[in-house]
Amino acid sequence: MATTAEETQTAVVATEVPVIRSLIAPAGAFGDYMAGLIRQAETRCLTADVGCEEAKRGIHSAEGADEPRLAHTWKLRLARRRREADRALMFLTALRDGYVPIPRLPAVRLEYVLGVIPPDVIDLLAEAKKEGIFEEFRVVDGRNAWDGGQPRSWSQRKTRDPILVGMIGREMFAIGWWRPE
Repeated sequence: MATTAEETQTAVVATEVPVIRSLIAPAGAFGDYMAGLIRQAETRCLTADVGCEEAKRGIHSAEGADEPRLAHTWKLRLARRRREADRALMFLTALRDGYVPIPRLPAVRLEYVLGVIPPDVIDLLAEAKKEGIFEEFRVVDGRNAWDGGQPRSWSQRKTRDPILVGMIGREMFAIGWWRPE
């Protein structure tokens, strides 16, 4: 059956959902959930780009008016907007590559991991590093941690299964998990 030009123009463009590469996923219509996240991330990328352009115009205007302090303020704003734009693009890339964001939890940097990380999880880590999407990698292991990834001195590891996560800003993406010995 042939479609008319009107039907083609009014067809809803579906967002392609990638193959899921995470062990932690919400219940329900997961494809719809991921498509919604991808659309939100695309919008965030566009908004960040608009913020960069606004900051560039602010710098140009301040320099034209011979206002060095104001130009400096706009340059700082541009640096923040560029960092936001970079992170938004990395977030979108991670979603398109099949990584699923998880709730933000206290996570320690890899150098503070107690025990041995199994070889299959190390392979997942190497693959994720090779993709170059994530800013850093941490482990959620039940300990409380500072924002920088250092464990709090009074925090002791609970008997929880550690989860290796990739970090983009404060966003976490599950990469793998294991049962400690």
